[in-house]
Amino acid sequence: MNTPLIVSTITSIILVIMAFYVIVSKKKTALHYVFLTVVIEVFIWTIAVILRGLAGDDLSLVIPWENITYIGISFSPISLIFLGKVYSQPDKPIPKEYYLLLVVPLITQIMAWTNGFHYLFYQEYGIGNEPNVPGMYFYLHAVYSYLCLLFGFASLSFFA
Repeated sequence: MNTPLIVSTITSIILVIMAFYVIVSKKKTALHYVFLTVVIEVFIWTIAVILRGLAGDDLSLVIPWENITYIGISFSPISLIFLGKVYSQPDKPIPKEYYLLLVVPLITQIMAWTNGFHYLFYQEYGIGNEPNVPGMYFYLHAVYSYLCLLFGFASLSFFA
């Protein structure tokens, strides 16, 4: 029994149900749209994790699916900050300065997809159940993402 695969599949189904519910809602606000963005990002992340796991030892499949996971992984912390902002001030648009937070996730995408040229994101990809060997940029991405998650959850908790 592949427990991570089962958990990821159940998570994906729940995310699809949540997205469907938001999509069919009649009166959508900015909060609905930002929440839907978070759901889609986590869905991309989850599906890519499933497909990366099913890729097995084939690096030609592992690497693209690993990179696709970072679409969800790198952008969802920023969307969580946006969610906190919209939740705390529903009548105000997200300030334009907040969009600068997207620079690091965009750089992360470039670093992940071009890793074969510089190995700054991963020095080596793990095959099967072996972990990836992180490169220097990976740590910058990780610290930035965790700080954004902390800030996003803190703002949601504070204003809830």
